[in-house]
Amino acid sequence: MISVNSIMNILPYKTFTLQTAAPLAQVQQQLAKHIEAPKLVRWAYARNHAPYQGTMSDHGFEIRRIIHHRNSFLPNVQGRFEAYPTGTTCHVTMQLHPLILAFSSVWLSVWYMVALPITLFGGIPPLTGLAFLGMPIGVFAIFLSVFHSEAAYTQRELTKIITGREGPQKKRKYNPAQVRYWLLGGAAVAIAIVAYQLSMAYPPGLTSEQTAADCAQANPSPHCQLAVTHQLEHPSVISLAMSDDGKTLVSGGRDKAIRVWDVATGQLTKTLQSDSGTVEAVAVSSDGNTIVSAGGDRMVRIWDLTSAQPPRMMAGHQNIPNRVAISADGKTLISTAYSEIKLWDMTTGELQATLLSAEPTEGSLGPLKFTITSHSSPRAISPAGDNVLVSDNGKWFLWDVATRESTRIPMSGGTFAQDVDISPDGQSVVTVSYRQPITFFKVWDLTTGELQTEGRLSSSSETHSLNNLVVRRDSTGNDPSTLIIGSTPNGLKIWTLPDKQLNATLAVEPMRFLVSNRDGTVLAGVVPSFEQRPDIIQVLQNSA
Repeated sequence: MISVNSIMNILPYKTFTLQTAAPLAQVQQQLAKHIEAPKLVRWAYARNHAPYQGTMSDHGFEIRRIIHHRNSFLPNVQGRFEAYPTGTTCHVTMQLHPLILAFSSVWLSVWYMVALPITLFGGIPPLTGLAFLGMPIGVFAIFLSVFHSEAAYTQRELTKIITGREGPQKKRKYNPAQVRYWLLGGAAVAIAIVAYQLSMAYPPGLTSEQTAADCAQANPSPHCQLAVTHQLEHPSVISLAMSDDGKTLVSGGRDKAIRVWDVATGQLTKTLQSDSGTVEAVAVSSDGNTIVSAGGDRMVRIWDLTSAQPPRMMAGHQNIPNRVAISADGKTLISTAYSEIKLWDMTTGELQATLLSAEPTEGSLGPLKFTITSHSSPRAISPAGDNVLVSDNGKWFLWDVATRESTRIPMSGGTFAQDVDISPDGQSVVTVSYRQPITFFKVWDLTTGELQTEGRLSSSSETHSLNNLVVRRDSTGNDPSTLIIGSTPNGLKIWTLPDKQLNATLAVEPMRFLVSNRDGTVLAGVVPSFEQRPDIIQVLQNSA
């Protein structure tokens, strides 16, 4: 059973009682010699002063020790006199300044209001969460040690002043209470540091880089047959798309140009020039004859490669579109921007529906009227073009293109995802998150929101860009599965699901805006420029 005194000893609060045979007037006179009036400004090097500053009355006193350094945890000392025929009793209370106590309470409340939900709902790994939850305990324990050390010093001085006797003396260099606080604080800080380091060294999922999957070490995986076949130049390229059959590659750049490439030969077959500003996103039809682009002018364009006619242009986005896709039947065009999802007829270019709109809506609460602004962010379009995954203030929703309705997906730990892709069967979603120095992926069930598996993408300390991961169907084996293909600073890595095994590691340069054909046998990505070399589009094909 924990006593009240034990609890008080843990808190920044201490009380004690002093008794003396001296009358009250003599006690007050003796105490007044050691107290001076508070000063707004005190010279730091001045030593000609009383040991305490504060006020004293017939009933008691309120003082603080005068020190020549900053200490926010210096106790406030309050005393209450009781006069008796046999002498005087003084009840003393020492506690933190109310402002410091209020600030500490608010700081701890805000810290745990943020850290607890993130830890409990899977936003960060348990070990990292333990570090965040334990750190304030360690800091608080160290501050308590400072407070109680000052309180013990003040108690000894007041005992000597009021009673004339020496106060409680330390029999050791450090008293047991102070040692306990330092040990508690040190242990909490040590646990937090160790937990954080362990969470960095051993993130969820794969426990190592699995270098045995290195294609340079006679790995028999068919994916090791991927090799760089072409390096294509498109200055300032920022968007890529590849046809399902892997025959056509489309690139868009800040130069307002769209370039169409023959993947087999690496030849530039056509250049489409627009007045769109940057070409933010591109898509190509399954037959490679139609291209869709989204530009910095907030326009969506449909290009017919079999015709010399100018593109069909569609206006309607409030923000710059960042994704475009063509449905599997080739009838519907999906374009997304911040807080916007629009569906267009591929034949006529007419707007069919707006699933999300950036237009503010009016709301009311009784007589109060207010404006509601959407904060939704479309994160991925399914390969079949039948669903759009959207994050909205930490919540996830899946919009069905056919029914034009949304369903809440309870993905508890996917809030902090930097990159997102939907599996070919539309049943799973892969999220990529970065936590210095680890980049890891998680696979979620798109219906239930349950975490299916997770693994390490990279252990490099480099922060690499987004758009470096694709999810494709693996058709190279007898038992088709799903591939996660990720470009990392340590090479191109390929995992198979659901066994989450690292299947191959290819020694190629890191690439952004990674795209592939339907089965992952043809890949392309942008190798960032450095020194005098421009951006290069690197094409990899399976030679098997």
